Amino acid sequence: MKKILLSIAVIGVAGALAISASNAIFSDVEISAGNTFKAGGLDLLVDNTQHYAGMVCEDVSTDPDVLDYIWVEEESGSSARPDMVGDVCNGTWLETDLGPKHQFFNFEDVKPGDEGENTISLHLEGNDAYMCVIIDNLENNDNGCNEPEGKVDDTCGDPGVDEGELADELYFFAWSDDGDNIWEDGEMPLLEGPANNILGGVAYPIYTPVSTGGVGPMASGDTVYIGLYWCLGNIIVDVPTNTLTCDGASATNITQTDSLTGDVTFYVEQARNNPNFECSIPDPEPTEGTITVIKEVITDNGGTLEVDDFPLNIDGDPVTSGVPETLSPGAYTVGEIGQHGYQATFSGACDEYGTVNLGAGENLVCTITNDDIGPSITLVKVVDGGSAGPDSFDLTLGGDIVLSGATTVVDAGVAYIVNETVLPNYTFMGITGDIECPAGLGGTITLGLAENATCTLTNDYDLD
Repeated sequence: MKKILLSIAVIGVAGALAISASNAIFSDVEISAGNTFKAGGLDLLVDNTQHYAGMVCEDVSTDPDVLDYIWVEEESGSSARPDMVGDVCNGTWLETDLGPKHQFFNFEDVKPGDEGENTISLHLEGNDAYMCVIIDNLENNDNGCNEPEGKVDDTCGDPGVDEGELADELYFFAWSDDGDNIWEDGEMPLLEGPANNILGGVAYPIYTPVSTGGVGPMASGDTVYIGLYWCLGNIIVDVPTNTLTCDGASATNITQTDSLTGDVTFYVEQARNNPNFECSIPDPEPTEGTITVIKEVITDNGGTLEVDDFPLNIDGDPVTSGVPETLSPGAYTVGEIGQHGYQATFSGACDEYGTVNLGAGENLVCTITNDDIGPSITLVKVVDGGSAGPDSFDLTLGGDIVLSGATTVVDAGVAYIVNETVLPNYTFMGITGDIECPAGLGGTITLGLAENATCTLTNDYDLD
């Protein structure tokens, strides 16, 4: 591009010269400026209107910038819970991204025959997408045992998570609504039955590909309504008249003090280039990770130890080489019980000190390599008199010539013969030095891993 621009500049200069000379030139400039790519988006917004026992959770504030939700009596009839009319409620909200404060259900004192309905509207922005709803993380808890429950529930004396029976007697019915929170002819039912049959680890399709039997994607800019009716007791569904009736008589004392909690998740996935989409429950975001410690042993200097001779640990807890350990995110120290004669080094995810930082979902590998440390032998020649130097005697270690004062790394456990070539007029006086040194020429020296020995060979000059 620089060359092209430079050529244009040269042409411009030449053109200017031509103008001054003749006032007649040909020229042409073609520019395409501001070329841009921008990725599209995908956003699902949700609002909800909550109904309960003849009441609706409604904003009664006269200030459009202030939300003041309270229970208001429905126009269709008298309230079944007059004690709650005027109380603050939080089950209705405007179009938004869902967060922890948005709960479709939050009732602390439901009784047989209590009923409610939520009209949920879903707004898609950005791109056409498929849509699913997931109901999971269900907990059906038994919170204690009062006298009426104890008469019908033999296990209520042992309360706990998933020990309750409320999910057996709390019924739901959902349908594709037109926004008026009334199930009408032509509006498709989505789910029906007691909570323990239809909730908990289930993904329901709302918009799915036609190729998989669905109705196709939801178009960007569209709004979808879902009606969700519930009853503590059996729901009587009358299809010919499109009526839903709560039969509280079917509820029993076995549910007293029990509670039911769960999560409702709506999710969308881009439809374009995704013809085989199917609703499913995504894998949960990982909350833990793994650290695998691998032990490697190098024995190229006579070592004989193996992997099992080096016990491994993470923060002091024993681990097995090559076996992943599941851990919470955080900093850990990988270590071992070392052995004499072996140099340990860390590599992989560990730093030089064995420290590793584990994040959620990460699978890290730390390798500890133990290399056997070869022993070393140094032969030193001392010459007393004459003109010969230390290297004139051809010192040998295991048959190989070595220089005086040079250190030679050898294999552990191997006997090496120490010798020299004796020169005329020189008398070999003996070998001194470390205890491992031989007593005389032709003797052997054997060292263990990481040992070092210096042997001094002395020769005297014979005076004639």
